[in-house]
Amino acid sequence: MTKSLQNKFVTKKTEQTDRTPILIEQGEYEAQCIAYKEFRQFGGKQKLCLEWDFSISGGQGIILPQYFNMEHKTFKDNTKYHTDWVIANNLIRPARPTRAYMSPKIFINVIGIVSVKTCKPKFGNGKEKPDVFHYSVVECLYSLSMPNSEGSGF
Repeated sequence: MTKSLQNKFVTKKTEQTDRTPILIEQGEYEAQCIAYKEFRQFGGKQKLCLEWDFSISGGQGIILPQYFNMEHKTFKDNTKYHTDWVIANNLIRPARPTRAYMSPKIFINVIGIVSVKTCKPKFGNGKEKPDVFHYSVVECLYSLSMPNSEGSGF
């Protein structure tokens, strides 16, 4: 059962313009993917970030990221990206599990049930940082609320 974000926020701020991470209760929520961006991380590793909007669940203006490792040219069935991509594509597997056949464009405007987890950074010695440094991210897409009528066509 999905949670409603009405009165459930443990936010660190009221607006997301100051780039302070947001913290909400862990659980399953309905959300819509509104954007994606590909970038290279510090060591040159290729990453993908999906942005999920939680307005549907009552969290006006709450947008959380979901990150994927995009270093590989092909995706095995057990990878997070492959699993979420197939779910976003109405449970239709790609013709080939390669980046060319599995574009992140499939996620745009997808409305689904997502799992939100709390990230708790640690100091160099392994001790957990104080609560003020904790933040939420989308862990995975469980299912579609509104099936994507088109699919990817790949």
